[in-house]
Amino acid sequence: MKKILVPIDGSDASKRALDMAVGIAEKMDCIIKVINVIPPIVSQSSYSYSRTIDRTTLEEAMKISNKSSKDMIEEALLPYKDFAGEISSTTIIGNPVEEIIREAEGEKYSLIVMGSRGLGAFSRTLLGSVSDKVVHLSEVSVLIAK
Repeated sequence: MKKILVPIDGSDASKRALDMAVGIAEKMDCIIKVINVIPPIVSQSSYSYSRTIDRTTLEEAMKISNKSSKDMIEEALLPYKDFAGEISSTTIIGNPVEEIIREAEGEKYSLIVMGSRGLGAFSRTLLGSVSDKVVHLSEVSVLIAK
């Protein structure tokens, strides 16, 4: 095992996933990449709303999302500032399931460690819809933190 991907969303479950990943990385000398996937503000399914959002407003909203994502990642990584291994991070805009799988498979990660449920509106389900789909669709092994 060489590379661990940790998708985070600021939820307690994603923080536990990062903690698990760091524990594994310390024992197995792995590198960690933390990603935050921001769903697009305007999608085909919300076309009727896109007519009311001008390009400037959309660009400003994306800047705010990127800044919030950067702050959230920095906060999540703060407890690991003394971690001797390598941790990198990035923000991706897109469908969370698709982008997590694309990153994991495209960059040949050994393991995805993610929370059982995130901050979404339907986070009360037994297993969050994003984590459930990643488990079933990814060719990379997935460890779910509860």
